[in-house]
Amino acid sequence: MVLRATQTRQLHEFLCHPSDRALKSTLNQGTFAQYSHLTPADVDLMTRFYGSCIACTTGKMHYHNLHITSTTFPSTIIGQRVFFDLQLLPVPSHEGNTQAVIFVDDMSNFTNVLGSRTKAHYDLLDCLKQQISIFNAEGHRLLSFCSDSEPICQSMATPQRQNHTYHSRLSLSQGRASHPADG
Repeated sequence: MVLRATQTRQLHEFLCHPSDRALKSTLNQGTFAQYSHLTPADVDLMTRFYGSCIACTTGKMHYHNLHITSTTFPSTIIGQRVFFDLQLLPVPSHEGNTQAVIFVDDMSNFTNVLGSRTKAHYDLLDCLKQQISIFNAEGHRLLSFCSDSEPICQSMATPQRQNHTYHSRLSLSQGRASHPADG
């Protein structure tokens, strides 16, 4: 029982502290079934055993609903807005990945984790292309990616020497990620 609560807490931290509802939804999808035996009931077990996560409690003290305080509205279709972030892996995977790229669809809360060898632009672009392929395979178009991660923003931007501004290298065309050099 303690082991399951601990493993659920570790997953909660690895996925960048999702809400209990989002974590239960992720476990319910079976996304991690091949890697973990955890179930949505283990989220309740984690909460009973550990109480509230200190990082989550601190975050909630300063939390404002994004859609209330922002000009963005909740997504109305799957793939309209997919949030993603990087998580450094404690040790490289068997495939040589050092980063986990975590994707969460704003509408459905569908969560997917892909591996990346580095934070470099082309490695991240490969992950974005894989994510788009997953959505396309299910009959959905992926319309936009959102991230507030500084390494991701730096990776996806090119400095323009004349006016020292940054322009995104990533464009979504017909639900595909592309880079100007890709043609």
